[in-house]
Amino acid sequence: MKTRMFTVLSVLTVLSILIAACGAAPTAQPVAPTAAPAQPTAAPVQPAAGVIEAKPGQALDMVFLPKFMGNKVFDEANEGATEAHKELANPGKLNYVGPTADNSVAGQIEVVTNAPTQGAKGLMISNNAGDQI
Repeated sequence: MKTRMFTVLSVLTVLSILIAACGAAPTAQPVAPTAAPAQPTAAPVQPAAGVIEAKPGQALDMVFLPKFMGNKVFDEANEGATEAHKELANPGKLNYVGPTADNSVAGQIEVVTNAPTQGAKGLMISNNAGDQI
């Protein structure tokens, strides 16, 4: 029962982060970077207007992206995401992909960059470097 509760809470946490990331733009002025930012590998993808809600039976391809693969916490959160995917009867794909621990930031950037071109409509992420992604 504790594992199920933890899994449900993990999924809710990840979904809350995803929903918060899709919200309105912050009102505070951004701080100017002290170093030149890394050159992006592709044009930035603009988020859809508003929050997209998954409806039962709706086909929605999604990616669950942990900080790095092989971490038990993220494996359990993926189990919860898989369970929610089944409960929603989503015929779309749910991919659990991520970088290795030694390549976590660059690996996440690669997945985030490629996910939309591979048809993903939703991205659940545990971000390693918010200033780079």
